[in-house]
Amino acid sequence: MFCVYGAYAVNNDTFDVWLMLAFGVVGYIFNRAAIPAAPFLIGFILGPMFEDNLRRSLLIGGNDLSIFVRGPITWVFIALTVGSITLALYRFISSRRDARHVGDQSQEVQ
Repeated sequence: MFCVYGAYAVNNDTFDVWLMLAFGVVGYIFNRAAIPAAPFLIGFILGPMFEDNLRRSLLIGGNDLSIFVRGPITWVFIALTVGSITLALYRFISSRRDARHVGDQSQEVQ
């Protein structure tokens, strides 16, 4: 009830209460599906800032996408991103391979 009262008290609008309840349902679904809430919240908070800065960068670069790959520092960040994704995929594949290998050994023992 405190959440409902707080949501209503901010703008005296029932839309805020319905929005709070909707996000409560989304949070419940995330909890039941074992989806972590932190990436969703980070995206929800940083998304508008990303859009604003992307628009600003495109205006500065004259709507040319090559502005994102012109400097050497951007290539360093691109390489770090590709490296981290590759490492994550390698760890995922190797953990699945190890789990399958352990499963095969347990079947041989029986």
